[in-house]
Amino acid sequence: MVRSPFDVSDDEDDPFSDRNYSRLVNRTEEVKNVPDPGHSSHAPSKTYAPVFNVNEVAKEPAYNSTTKAIPETRQHGALYKTLFGGRERGWPYFTYFVSLIQIAVFIYELVKMGIYTKTVFQTKPYFNPMLGPSSYVQINVGARYLPCMTVITGYTDNTQLEWPCPNSTSTSTDVCSLEELCGMGVGFSDGTPRQWWRLFTSIFIHAGFIHIIFNLLLQVALGSKVERYIGLLRFAFIYLAAGMGGSILGANFLPAGMASSGASGALCGACIAMNLILLIYNNNIDHYDPRLKGRGSRKLFVMMLIGSVVEVIVIFVLGLLPGIDNFAHIGGFVIGIALGTVLLDSPSFVYEEDGQTRKPAVFFTWIFVRIACLALTIAYFALLAKNFADKGAEASDSCKWCKYINCLPVNGWCELGDLSTTSS
Repeated sequence: MVRSPFDVSDDEDDPFSDRNYSRLVNRTEEVKNVPDPGHSSHAPSKTYAPVFNVNEVAKEPAYNSTTKAIPETRQHGALYKTLFGGRERGWPYFTYFVSLIQIAVFIYELVKMGIYTKTVFQTKPYFNPMLGPSSYVQINVGARYLPCMTVITGYTDNTQLEWPCPNSTSTSTDVCSLEELCGMGVGFSDGTPRQWWRLFTSIFIHAGFIHIIFNLLLQVALGSKVERYIGLLRFAFIYLAAGMGGSILGANFLPAGMASSGASGALCGACIAMNLILLIYNNNIDHYDPRLKGRGSRKLFVMMLIGSVVEVIVIFVLGLLPGIDNFAHIGGFVIGIALGTVLLDSPSFVYEEDGQTRKPAVFFTWIFVRIACLALTIAYFALLAKNFADKGAEASDSCKWCKYINCLPVNGWCELGDLSTTSS
């Protein structure tokens, strides 16, 4: 009789019968419970890694193209953090380096003033409220002064005109040539002033003790924190670019007879503008002090943000007073904001609350904003450089009302800075 393979069998000779299957299972359990003869009977049984709970695994966020991709923390070395940022402590090398240069240049100004006039403070023919050398010495050292940089019809091309000497202490001593006043040894090969590098050198020159002390306090106190946070390379680039941005704007619109010096443009861009950007970007005050790591006090953050905005307003209002180059402040601040947008990491509002997942619409909008800021920065320098190269001291004719950015139309303040010379 042929049996169906689906029939149940209890035949003892059949290895596939139910009875024999049960015996096999029981025997297997007995063997598993027999201790290993090479080990103690009291040896602990081997444990195995637990199986992950499927529900817990399912809770993990899936990777997508908008996730901020750093799956594991990476520890960078000290050199990397110095150059690219992320340090909480340590020397701000560029801040200290540029501060030492400015101090050395100021000492050189004082020495030169002492040699020329036997005093380091200008008191004649007028008093320097910044407590420092005369504007003539500043010009001779490298301050931004248009007659030394470009042709001014009726002035720089008139060999009969006499200019103040670096050692002048009265208007009756205006007996020097323009080349003697400008000094620096070069830039007058054919009698035409072409000392364009004053756009750069003026960043390192200061008008007096009050001027340099306030600038250094801001530079060391705030600039050092910003440099540690964003890195030496980005800070140095923004500092110099902002300084040049303020200088070239002033060269286009400042009165031709006004000498300008100082790092105010660089500080407005690299310190004040960058500080404001970091407050808004991070939505916290982490870059001020490592001890404030984390969200910190919300009240303190709001106070610092409001204080930074008020600081910007005060600087621009003070720039309306006579003798202050407000164009340098504005130009430096604008370049600082633009380059900060281009070079810094994306702000916190580009990401979800987890700080990792990007908001696609905001992220791509921010890319467009960065590209626009880069284009505007390039256009800013290109257009102002071309306007100054083509028109020289008459560059301000391109914008008649721009002079009111630098002065208030009272007491003849907007007429200050006109050229004053004598004929031989």
